[in-house]
Amino acid sequence: MPTLSASFWQRYRAGFVLAAVATLIALAVLFVPATPGAPTAPARPAGVPREAVWAGGGDGGAWIACTQRNAESPDYACRVYHDTDGSVWAQGTYVLRRLHWDMQKEQPVYEPVPLPATLEYVSFDGEGIFLTEERVLIPHGTIDYPASGGHGKRQDYHEGTPRGERTPY
Repeated sequence: MPTLSASFWQRYRAGFVLAAVATLIALAVLFVPATPGAPTAPARPAGVPREAVWAGGGDGGAWIACTQRNAESPDYACRVYHDTDGSVWAQGTYVLRRLHWDMQKEQPVYEPVPLPATLEYVSFDGEGIFLTEERVLIPHGTIDYPASGGHGKRQDYHEGTPRGERTPY
């Protein structure tokens, strides 16, 4: 069996190294996700509008569509859809606030925040719509939580605080 001379290896070593590196990079691009652990949006269910954006994690999420009431207002009309079947999870008026934790009172504090050019959704916890940069859309006014057959529950809020009990409809 013929052997390759040392001069051959010296002459072509850089080419072999480059080829090996290029192969490894190509394999990494093909088989490693762009952002490890970052969840991807599921298929958009029928009935979820194009403007709705998916937000969530590995255990699920929601499709969220919010429209600012007017250019100067922190109030948004929002509709949140279940990510599995596209049914409406919650709908009503939400107000934009900055969220931080008050260590002394051991409770969240919501403060006014400058209006962003766009909303970047992170998650929905059944009440609040969490955004990037410690911002949140908190329920303000009446929020409907529809169920099947035209029934559901309705809750009144003031700046994220429930007022009274959820009432069925």
